[in-house]
Amino acid sequence: MPPSRQSTLKAATALVLLAAALAALPARAQTPAHSMIAQYAQRYFQLGVRSGRIVVTNTRRGSLNTQSSTNNQRKERLSIQSSNVSGGSEMLYELTSPAETLTIQLASEGRVRVSRAPKGDAPLPAVEFLQEPKGPLAFSVGTGPTWTAPTLWHLLFAHPAECQEHLIPFLKVFHPDGDLVAEARQVEAELLRLANNDAPPDRKRWEQLVAQLGADQYARREAADRELREAGRRVAPYLEGLDASALDAEQRFRIRRIVQAFSGAAGEDSAADAASMLIEDPALWLILLARSEVETRRTARQQLERLLGRSIDFDPEAEPDARSAQIAALRRQIESGAP
Repeated sequence: MPPSRQSTLKAATALVLLAAALAALPARAQTPAHSMIAQYAQRYFQLGVRSGRIVVTNTRRGSLNTQSSTNNQRKERLSIQSSNVSGGSEMLYELTSPAETLTIQLASEGRVRVSRAPKGDAPLPAVEFLQEPKGPLAFSVGTGPTWTAPTLWHLLFAHPAECQEHLIPFLKVFHPDGDLVAEARQVEAELLRLANNDAPPDRKRWEQLVAQLGADQYARREAADRELREAGRRVAPYLEGLDASALDAEQRFRIRRIVQAFSGAAGEDSAADAASMLIEDPALWLILLARSEVETRRTARQQLERLLGRSIDFDPEAEPDARSAQIAALRRQIESGAP
């Protein structure tokens, strides 16, 4: 029998035994955190955070399609498919109970989807989270708005309570060794430290280097490429925000490679990595303007003024309603590109 078929049969047999053991247990809270079926799926798929986005790693090869029921009211289904052509893998986990239907989809190219649909009068809000391989992340709870963000860090900063209650428990099933809420706090602390102690980047120098990427001499192009890489992840948002139509083909090619090098760096984000990447992002500092600590608000205002190159209409010591109105006005200005 081929080894791949043997491993698939062994996996299916293991899940049947797990299902039999689970059938004798009482029903638990409707979360896959305590499910042996979901824990089995961890052997195939694990999550991490790199460049602010969730990365999906498939640690084993092989496909598996099975169904299990822990009791008469709670059913689980796990399906894992692998492609011998592309090398990619996909996982679909479904939990169905009288109160809800929960779906978790993971794909090794970076697609992550969590969907919870309550049933009947169950006191549970609907939850939708989606990360496509490219583009913003989207997250909604109940009948509220759909929040979008370029990175998971933005979501954790802007909506910490909602993420902690309605998203992190599902991601933690496949990221058991991480504490994303605590990591977000560390990233925020590092951002504030950098903003108060680090020398600000020379944006004019970055502009010169981008121009030099299109130089006639190969050596000058290489030197500019090398210096931009040495600037670290903090240069990535600046490069991504450039108007591609104003660049030549050589500049676009090199900038794309530099940004890809930062996003494809091995290992998960450390607090220093994430802070270095986020410190030049005005949207992030807009979020921090709303913090309860006045010192954080002062630092955020200082950073925004530096990034925008002008003073802003924000009083960190104003009453909460006044600050909220000022932040809303600033957000409209920044998103519209108004000076």
